[in-house]
Amino acid sequence: MEKALRSDARRNLEAILQAAAEAFAERGLEVGVADIARRAGVGTATIFRRFPTKEDLIAAVFMRRMEEVVEVAERCAELPGGIAAVREFFERATELQVRDRGFLENIDKGRFAGDPRLEALIERGYRAIERIVANAQAAGELRADVKPADVPVLLHSVCSGAALLSAGEPGMWRRYMELVIDGLRPGHAGLTCPAPTFDAIAGAR
Repeated sequence: MEKALRSDARRNLEAILQAAAEAFAERGLEVGVADIARRAGVGTATIFRRFPTKEDLIAAVFMRRMEEVVEVAERCAELPGGIAAVREFFERATELQVRDRGFLENIDKGRFAGDPRLEALIERGYRAIERIVANAQAAGELRADVKPADVPVLLHSVCSGAALLSAGEPGMWRRYMELVIDGLRPGHAGLTCPAPTFDAIAGAR
């Protein structure tokens, strides 16, 4: 009986996280816990037993999505070096973010900055991006003056543009991704400003 209860608890937890992820993605972080509970098929008390505050639930959903983005970077770091791996990272990471209004709100507001869970994920993501950049530059397909810290800034730019255009032109972000990828190829004029560092990006959150 105890084992069955543990199984039920796991199912309830997964249902809550899935319902919250869908609700936040569709409607943003203002969606109420009662709405999430109805979507999950549980009572609000069940949610608050597992997540004492709504902020705890938001954090759990956000960390899951961030883990997905990091895993995309790590997979792309294992691809054969070249601009194709850079493009794959931009495309897959943008696809994960543009369909998730809540995730973008978390990013824009710098929520959970300093949270050890987020810091560990960001560190993994940065290390993967360093490998993507190094591989593409070694292949001669990424301009030499691009630094790893340029990549998350450019990714955020594409995702922010996608959010701006999402209502009328949901696929228009691909145009701007193409412009970014083209600008990363060798053969362009040199950059006149120095690149940021990962620490500078972290300080801006």
